[in-house]
Amino acid sequence: TLFDVREGRCSRGIYGSLVKANSPDFDYILLIDSEGLLSIERGDREYDRLLILFCLAISHVVIINMTGDMNEALKGMLTLCAESLKQLGVAHVPQPIVHFVLNQRADLNLQHHETAIRRICTDMKNLELSTIIDIREETFHTLPSAFKKECPLSDMLSSVYVNRTEPDFIKRVQQLCVHVIESAQQCFKRTKENEQFTDPAQWIRFTTTIFDIIQKFPDLTYFKDINERRQDNEIREHIKKQMAQIFTAEYRQELVSDSSNKTERQIEETFQVIFDKHYNDLYEKLENVLKIVKASDTIRERTRQFFKTQIIETKNAWQTACIMVTDKKKMEALVRDGAEDLRHLIDQTINDEQQNNVRTTKENADA
Repeated sequence: TLFDVREGRCSRGIYGSLVKANSPDFDYILLIDSEGLLSIERGDREYDRLLILFCLAISHVVIINMTGDMNEALKGMLTLCAESLKQLGVAHVPQPIVHFVLNQRADLNLQHHETAIRRICTDMKNLELSTIIDIREETFHTLPSAFKKECPLSDMLSSVYVNRTEPDFIKRVQQLCVHVIESAQQCFKRTKENEQFTDPAQWIRFTTTIFDIIQKFPDLTYFKDINERRQDNEIREHIKKQMAQIFTAEYRQELVSDSSNKTERQIEETFQVIFDKHYNDLYEKLENVLKIVKASDTIRERTRQFFKTQIIETKNAWQTACIMVTDKKKMEALVRDGAEDLRHLIDQTINDEQQNNVRTTKENADA
């Protein structure tokens, strides 16, 4: 696919091209190009995370081309999406190799970027993500500007100039291609037994599944970074633990037993009062936790909604159980009373029949 190339977003979505490969391991390489990340034009970080997660899930090798410095926003999105790979729930390309290309650099010495590079690699290990995606110091590269502007020698003052391709750029791009192909071969060997990663038709179906899952579960890319997601998980576990301590099976049975002789309206009113009190008590404790962990506004809003939903669902479940127990008791009473009435009816019928028989026998004797 041919399209314009410049800083920011110059395309939309994802493009793909099949390229003939000079490799004994595979015949073609499917090149996928996505629109640019962190652009001012769109300004949608969640959309950026969707692109990163999708590319990581379906690719053997991912190349991140950067003209600026490596920033925390990009690193945060990358680590979040790496962890999201573990939560997809379906097969994905295992441990894709990620190459970073520091493009259009005047200083091509990678040692001058060593601190930032090591920080990314260290963070991936500390977050236990180094087995999910493969990022090493060897997967970082620098490239100079591709073109150099030159004015014609005959007219140095002219505004006309010529763009000439830099020989060093061509040389370094060729070296980069070697590294990328080697990475592709390395990753391909891990997946060649699985045809959904190597057969084009099956790969299309596989990527469609990945796309549908990412669309269906927005939590995979909802958070700003991995720390925010883990904070959300920890707070949710805290809520579940607090509720489990209060809303025990014994407490449920006690409430059901105490309310089983009430009307449905009385049961609803009783449970509303009880759960309102629990909600207020737990909400106050939750707010203290949010202050202690310095939760972001996103986490606060999300946590409050989750907590409210848990309380409402628990109340509805217990309330429904109580109403069902009450209805069952009423039905049993009806059956019991009905059985008693039926027994009286049967006894009465038998007595009447016996009296009729006696009367008939007496009449026959008199005759």
